[in-house]
Amino acid sequence: MHELLRAFGRSFAEHARYANLLLRRQPDASAAGKPRQAVSELTSRAVSAGTVNPDITTDDVITLVSAMRGLIHTVPGGTPDAWQRFLDIHLAGMTCADRTVRGAVRPAVE
Repeated sequence: MHELLRAFGRSFAEHARYANLLLRRQPDASAAGKPRQAVSELTSRAVSAGTVNPDITTDDVITLVSAMRGLIHTVPGGTPDAWQRFLDIHLAGMTCADRTVRGAVRPAVE
């Protein structure tokens, strides 16, 4: 899941100048469900594998993706790695206590 979220962030950042064109377009209803279904399956797998907290939902992940897109869209010329820091902070909150995010061990919550 971490890799997919980073891929989304990179793609949004690389195509920031064109994001407004995509946001204006209405997606095909049948096509719009496919990414959600994929994120749902990936979220379920990550929860089952213990890589994310069991209370993380598909909606949480989709909201995070939308927030990254919004961050990049509203600050296109800002700090190039702002979306990465934003994602790191959120992944730390989503990650199970005994896992790592980008090499940093997340402390156990008491």
